[in-house]
Amino acid sequence: QGRPCLLGIIRDVSKRIQAEHNLNQRVETRSHEQDTLLEISHTLASTLELQPGLILDQLGGIIEYNHAGLFALDDSSLITLAMRGTPQLEQSPPVRIRLNGPETLSKLFNEHHPIRIADVWKDDPQAEFLRLLLGGEAAVLLNGMRSWMWVPLAVKSRIIGGVGVAHEKRNFFTPHHAGLALSVANQAAITMINAELYGHAQELAVLK
Repeated sequence: QGRPCLLGIIRDVSKRIQAEHNLNQRVETRSHEQDTLLEISHTLASTLELQPGLILDQLGGIIEYNHAGLFALDDSSLITLAMRGTPQLEQSPPVRIRLNGPETLSKLFNEHHPIRIADVWKDDPQAEFLRLLLGGEAAVLLNGMRSWMWVPLAVKSRIIGGVGVAHEKRNFFTPHHAGLALSVANQAAITMINAELYGHAQELAVLK
């Protein structure tokens, strides 16, 4: 109408800024995880003698847990090599968990794939299987725990053990956690095989 005017436009971009912030955080988290996995790989590969506690400590640097155990498969039993988060088991003799039959072994090692249980006290087949498996002195691993994750240790077709981790929060472990744990487990399995070969080499050297 023949008068000077000022036009102002306001647009809310807070959602876009938050989305960019979340994306940057995810990128930083993934970069940190990749750096940590590389560091773990170097650490485990640099030792010739088996240090079971070191494997659990390295895993704790990338995945939060309250309890953790490293197990070796001996015939039809799991034997604890190291424990974390359970003082009474960390200082005690190794715990032997009997695997009753090939069906139990097949369920536990799940074709070399990790197993995640959202709530160990829930009435579902996987939770019931775990509670039955961790009977006796190993039942202390479930005290105060809700989430559980089991990651097999295998090199090619040879199963040598597994890593179990637990958390007090329900449904804590995600598929991403499982992928990270499997990466550490694969490196740990190679470390255990190398330590076994190194031990055999030392024995042969003594005999000579």
